[in-house]
Amino acid sequence: MTSKGFLTVAGLIMMLQGILFLIFSQDLTKLMFPYATEEGVRIGMLLREIMGGGSFFIGILLFSSRTNTSSAAKRMSWAACFGFALILLLQIKLYILDGLDVHILPFLVSAGLALTAMFVATSR
Repeated sequence: MTSKGFLTVAGLIMMLQGILFLIFSQDLTKLMFPYATEEGVRIGMLLREIMGGGSFFIGILLFSSRTNTSSAAKRMSWAACFGFALILLLQIKLYILDGLDVHILPFLVSAGLALTAMFVATSR
């Protein structure tokens, strides 16, 4: 995959994730915290909506950087690799240490994007 292709796909995935966080903030919060009080669900929804905005913002940055020069696109790919790896580590922490019900799809998406970003950043 080329740098441009990766930045396009990763940007679109992050924007889609942001939109889904905004639309399904209550459902996602209740899925992760099934025993939360109504106030806890409301706080979780607000945090999920803020994360949605941040995710959409990152998606815009990735998507708009696809027209950069090759060296700049590779630097963006490295940055994306570290960012997605950090997201994956946080998901693992939430699952193992905090006992939250994190589904397999977010793990796979984060791991796939981190590995693809590393591959793109190191390829000629």
